[in-house]
Amino acid sequence: DPALLPAMLAALQAGDADIAVASRFAPGASTNAWAAPERERLSAFANGLARKLTGVDLTDPMSGYFMLQTARARALVPRLSGIGFKILLDLLATADTPMRVKEFPLQFAARLSGTSKLDRAVLFDFLAGLYDKTLGQVIPTRFALFGTVGALGVVVHFAVLSALLFVMGEGFALAQTGAVLVAMSFNFWLNNWLTYRDKRLKGWGRVLRGWLGFCATCAVGAFANVAVATFVEAQGVLWALAALAGILVGSVWNYALSSRFVWGRF
Repeated sequence: DPALLPAMLAALQAGDADIAVASRFAPGASTNAWAAPERERLSAFANGLARKLTGVDLTDPMSGYFMLQTARARALVPRLSGIGFKILLDLLATADTPMRVKEFPLQFAARLSGTSKLDRAVLFDFLAGLYDKTLGQVIPTRFALFGTVGALGVVVHFAVLSALLFVMGEGFALAQTGAVLVAMSFNFWLNNWLTYRDKRLKGWGRVLRGWLGFCATCAVGAFANVAVATFVEAQGVLWALAALAGILVGSVWNYALSSRFVWGRF
């Protein structure tokens, strides 16, 4: 609704607000033209979560239709996380002092062409952005995602191992080998789809090379894991703590090497 632009500009020029936002959910707004219940539910969920986690008091923090002064935007840009789906939330959560916001009710028109970008993968990206603005200073977002994928890989590993041992009757060595390969493949696929979504490998050639590189880095990480855990346990440390130390070192090693040699983050 471009008719809102003059009023939004006037609010900034008059000093009534630091940022003017066209909201789909402010009083007087309408999304009836969407005709997409799932999209409305996803937007409502994302908006509610954003308000709760960041304290940003907006009816539509996921709006992509907003206006602010260039100088203020440039001052915030160096500290933006760059992770997530919507820059508005990033701007508001990054500001040192709460920005004065004025919302304008948006009559959201029916889409004439194209499709909405808001799917489940983008929603996950949005959640990653929220994490980055709340806990990202404690544990980096990508490392947290990488670790989460690794934890899921452990579940996959034991599921495959159990199936091969107790359902198919294979020996332990073969079952363990199969479980390792499946778990590493699962981790590679999920990291490629989520953790490194912005650097996703595409095409059979790149995916195959990436998978081989990921398996190689994981093999090195596994060696580091065992070496550290064995050394720590030999010093008289409880075996569980020794194992945890090995897992931590292996995880950091895998993350660093995978980021550099598989997805080229550095």
